[in-house]
Amino acid sequence: FYLFVGNLNNTKTLEEIRNSLAKYFTMQNLLFQDIRLGRSKTHAFVDMASDVDLTKALALNGEEILDKPMKMAKAKVKSNDQGKVKAPPVAKKVKDNRCLFLKNVPYDATQEDIRKVFQKAIAVRFPGGAKGPTQGIAFVEFKNKAIAEEMLKKKQKAQIKGRDLIVDRIRQREVTKADSKKAKAAAPSNNILFVKHLPETVNEPHLRCVFKKAVRIRIPPMKDKPKRFAFVEFATVAHAKKALQFSKTLKICNKAAKVEMCRNSLQPGNAGGTWDLSYRMG
Repeated sequence: FYLFVGNLNNTKTLEEIRNSLAKYFTMQNLLFQDIRLGRSKTHAFVDMASDVDLTKALALNGEEILDKPMKMAKAKVKSNDQGKVKAPPVAKKVKDNRCLFLKNVPYDATQEDIRKVFQKAIAVRFPGGAKGPTQGIAFVEFKNKAIAEEMLKKKQKAQIKGRDLIVDRIRQREVTKADSKKAKAAAPSNNILFVKHLPETVNEPHLRCVFKKAVRIRIPPMKDKPKRFAFVEFATVAHAKKALQFSKTLKICNKAAKVEMCRNSLQPGNAGGTWDLSYRMG
């Protein structure tokens, strides 16, 4: 389940890019095993934990990391002239059968701490290629499936630094129609921009002067919160993307504003032209 992530900000360090990707996938509740950056730092390959995680990640195409919109795609498997081919998907399935998934791992635990509990392990990995279990999880690989099954039974509630481990298999999940619908719902509404960090004095005419091709602008009333935001809708996806590109250094009423693609559901209502504001703030 290999994911290709392109258009990364190569002005940042390898560590900054890797940490930003790991943090982003964690916030999206996506499980992954490793992040490998290319030498140019403009792209990365991410080993997702399952088909479901890969499908959800693909739906996030265009989301911004380190001030640049990412390009998500399913990584292609290439073969060389000698006829050697990278391991097909079934190879990963076999590998997962001999791996265990650990949860509730202490954040300060090391690979050596885990190996003391699982002495038959041949490898211990943390998500994103991290040096430690920054997410409280780890993957332990054994020589074969039989040993993994034996450790699964024997090591339930084994402790590391006083914390009970949760030991489980790496499950092969299939993408269902419900999962596909959820992933599609999580995709950005690409013809709508979300504008935040607006001054209290801003109004719709101010935004009309900035977003001249907008077909609809909505500034929700937020009496209890001084920080205001707005939704700007365009007739086409192309118009929205073009407006986003010109909004990197946007100032409204002499104050810097933040503009990004609107995610989750944002649908015009029926009565009075109101909007259903189910955008998740964060």
